[in-house]
Amino acid sequence: MNSKYCDSYDDYCIFFRGNLNFYSKNKTIRLLTYLWIFQNIFLVCSVLLRDYQYVSALGLTYKRIGVFVFLLLCTIGLVTVYIKVAQQKTFFYLCKINGRIWYILLLVFGFVNWDVLIVNYNINNRASINLDLDHLTDLSDKTLPF
Repeated sequence: MNSKYCDSYDDYCIFFRGNLNFYSKNKTIRLLTYLWIFQNIFLVCSVLLRDYQYVSALGLTYKRIGVFVFLLLCTIGLVTVYIKVAQQKTFFYLCKINGRIWYILLLVFGFVNWDVLIVNYNINNRASINLDLDHLTDLSDKTLPF
């Protein structure tokens, strides 16, 4: 695709930039966008199931928590893209709402003591998971009472 199409405000830019989102005859690209969103939701659910199976079998770790947070952000992003296309919102709306949500989640997740959460979960579920004592002892000193 020639870059001049996305620089001007015409109907050829794939990203719903310019007036493409507000064009009345864009039903095909809107349908394809909804299919793309559904495909990505299916992918998020697939990865969520695999991550849950890892946690159930091997316990909780920082990276598995990170995958859960990433999947949450992906789901929120897909919902906001759907809202953008369905309600004909602007790209600025998409950046503004996603930025606010990411900032709020960063603040909320900053208050969680992840070391204590990981140790509590892994010790409470030690009958069903392989407990990695080396990993648990490498966490912060706040976990020593557990």
